[in-house]
Amino acid sequence: MSQFPILLAGITIDADNDVLQLDEAGSVQPATLVHGTYWLRGDGGAGDFCPVLVTALNAAFADGNTYAVTLSGWSIDAADQSLTVTVSRATGTATFRVRWNHGSANFPPALLGFTTEKGAADADAEVSTLSPSAVWVSNERFIDWTPRMTASNAEVEGADGSVDVVELSGTVYRGRLSLELVDGRRLWAHENQADPAATLERFWALVRDGRQVEIHTTVISTHPSLTAPALGTSEVGRDVGTYYRWLLVNPSAASLEAERALTGMSHWDLDLHFAGYVA
Repeated sequence: MSQFPILLAGITIDADNDVLQLDEAGSVQPATLVHGTYWLRGDGGAGDFCPVLVTALNAAFADGNTYAVTLSGWSIDAADQSLTVTVSRATGTATFRVRWNHGSANFPPALLGFTTEKGAADADAEVSTLSPSAVWVSNERFIDWTPRMTASNAEVEGADGSVDVVELSGTVYRGRLSLELVDGRRLWAHENQADPAATLERFWALVRDGRQVEIHTTVISTHPSLTAPALGTSEVGRDVGTYYRWLLVNPSAASLEAERALTGMSHWDLDLHFAGYVA
């Protein structure tokens, strides 16, 4: 059995992305998301985005359906999407569809792996077709996680030059996550952007603006699929008794630089550098 890393990007909901549109039985109403920063963990706990989406959908129609949002199909197969998100009807009989691409919706559905919506409302669940951009699952195990404490600091600079303010006297930690990737298909975006394996560049494009990251490790014994635990129970960085919020601070803001082990070999070494502090 080996430990594989799962990285989650913070999903920050504010006035710019807080509205979805829900169709029940042909009538469309807004579903408004509560503002805050969340993580696509699927554990149902505080900070998990799934209950936030459920609450918004349930409130769109008085006495209407209730909904469930579940995560499944976690995969380390580089040719497959890393995670599947499903929106289904929990109670009620009204047909439904989430109008991800409605002109009055401002929530980016690619965060959850959705690119299209149903042609018409029906009873079927909606299932994502791409890897969510808010998640990256490595298709190879990590070989080293090296956290080290630095001097107390008031700020952390992100890879793009943005600065995240740290509480005064907060202890700053830096970590290096080293990976050996035999199959590089999760390293770079493919020409075909519908390819669900092209996940890391999408994730990097999302987090390089200074968005916070959670780092989890999951023990996987069966390749290529896995059943992930509640991710909140497997987070890296508990050596000081609390969770970290990390920022990717790789030297290059344009891309994640992986090094080919030997010329002509499909084998890369990838180091992800993080800075974090005890929140």
